[in-house]
Formats: sequence, structure tokens, C-alpha cells
Amino acid sequence: MIIIVTILIIKDSSDISHFISSREWNDGNQYFEPLVSAIQGITTIRNKKQRSYIRKDDSRGAKLKKLEDSIANLDSTQSEAVISTVEGVQRIRGLAGSGKTIVLALKVAYLHAKHPDWKIAVTFNTRSLKDQFKKLINTFSIEHTNEELDWEKIDIIHAWGSPRTPGIYYDFCMKHNVEYMDFRDAKRISILGEEFDLVCQKALREIGKTHHYYDAILVDEAQDFSHHFLRLCYEILLPPKRLVYAYDELQSLSKKLMEPAETIFGLNQSGQPNVQLRNGIGGGKQDIILEKCYRNSKPVLTTAHALLQLAGFLHFLAESGFAR
Repeated sequence: MIIIVTILIIKDSSDISHFISSREWNDGNQYFEPLVSAIQGITTIRNKKQRSYIRKDDSRGAKLKKLEDSIANLDSTQSEAVISTVEGVQRIRGLAGSGKTIVLALKVAYLHAKHPDWKIAVTFNTRSLKDQFKKLINTFSIEHTNEELDWEKIDIIHAWGSPRTPGIYYDFCMKHNVEYMDFRDAKRISILGEEFDLVCQKALREIGKTHHYYDAILVDEAQDFSHHFLRLCYEILLPPKRLVYAYDELQSLSKKLMEPAETIFGLNQSGQPNVQLRNGIGGGKQDIILEKCYRNSKPVLTTAHALLQLAGFLHFLAESGFAR
């Protein structure tokens, strides 16, 4: 028996497009979706233990496998959020489970591959995200370039920081020679829940000349930060101020609401907003909404939001005295 193997050499994106369009995908998604997953470079993180024990197509295990297979690739909006790069500020919004952290990690790897000389920071509020980001970014980089990242060019860094742990705010204070305040110091001069807001506001107020030392900053969990921290990130960026912030207002640990970009980043000397988010034709999108949630179904999310609104309304009535 003679087996003939054809090796296809693909040099660029046009070769990929030609290959995909020239095939007849009569086998449905059996080969097409794995191909897309390989191109997107997310195969490694999606490789879970296979459900080989499934015997019935209508069993719960079969339904779970079908669901897992359906999320093996980035959807079109997630892919656009990763690749769409703007010379300025970009906002990414989505519910919990819409893939914001995955998108940001892929975006860091993508930017580093395209611009290895850039100094990039990714920051967050939850400390446990640091190891997750490091693993994801490194995995994506190896998938796409077969090389380890230059970690001298990428900072996976907490928002606050301390003398023992680097942080955006701590580094800002050290580089600008302003007083650094830890949580205990901030607690003495602020109300509960506004400690970090106050120290960032104070630092911004006390600086003289601003030092710019990052080419791009990506902020996860932005709903947990006030506009003072986002403004601090904006100030330390080199022109053209590449700041990407992702958030879900309904996942906030406080009662903060995200303000419009025009309010967050202030006005210039002419009285015009420093930042206005636009989705112009022919350019990258500055405001992206991840519309699909892969963690919960629409009925569950709708019910949860309705109960949350009802609880807030009842709390308002109780605080106002109407409940009596």
C-alpha cells in the first residue's frame, strides 16, 4: 500500500485564506474548527481531558462536550478585540465569562510579537490574576512565535504595589518622588472602599513633570478602579497613549459606575476631551463590546440582574424610610 502525503507550505495570511476558501468542508466542523483554533493559537489552553466515555448523543456528557467544542475558538468579536489596535485609548466591555482576560492576554502576546521593542504592562486588582496572566501570555507567545517572551519588556503588575511587590501606583510614586501610601496609611485619611482612589488622586495632584515609560498598558477589572487610577496609567504612557481597559460594571466590588472616557481622561488646554472613543471606518475600534457570555445562559443572567435591581430598590426604600 502506497500512502501519498501532501505538504502545504503557507507563508502568509493570503495563503491561509486561499487554502480555506479552496476546501470543501463537507465534514462540517470536524476539521474546520480545529484549524481555526490552531490559527488563533488557543489550542493549548483549550486542551482539556477528552470525554471519551460518551456513548449517547443525547446524554449530559454529550451536551457538555458539544458546549466545550463550541467555545474552542474565539468568536468574531473576541478576535477583533485582540487584533484591533488603535493609537490611543481602547475600551473593552463584557459580562463575566465573556472572555475579557483571555482577550487581554492574547492582545499582550500579539502586541509583543509585532512590536518586541515596546514596554508593555498589564495590570489588575485581584492578585491571583498575576500567575494566570503570565501562563496565558507565555502560552500564546509560544503558540504564535515558537519563542519565549522577553520578560524585560512585559510587566505583569498589580495596581497598588508595595516596597516588596512592584505595582503601577508604587512605581509611579518612586519615579516621581511623591509620597507612597500603603493601605494602612490610606485607611486613616479616607472612607471605607475609597482608599486606593484617594492615594491615586493625591499622587496625581502632587507630581510636577510626568515621566513616560510604557508604550502600552492593559487594565483588567477596570470596574474596580476609579478614574484616578486610569488617569494615572494614561499619564505615564508614551505618545500616542495606548491604553486598553476592560471591565464589567455588574461585577464591581464596590458601587462605582464607570464614567465616560471624556470624564475619565479630562480635557486638554483647549478645553476639548483628551479622549473620545470612536469606531471609525478603516481604523481600529476604540469601543468593543463582547456580546456573548460563555459562563451563564441568558435566562440565568437576566434573572440575576433582575434580582440585583430589586434588591437595590428595596435597599433604597429602606434607607429612605419608605419601607416603614
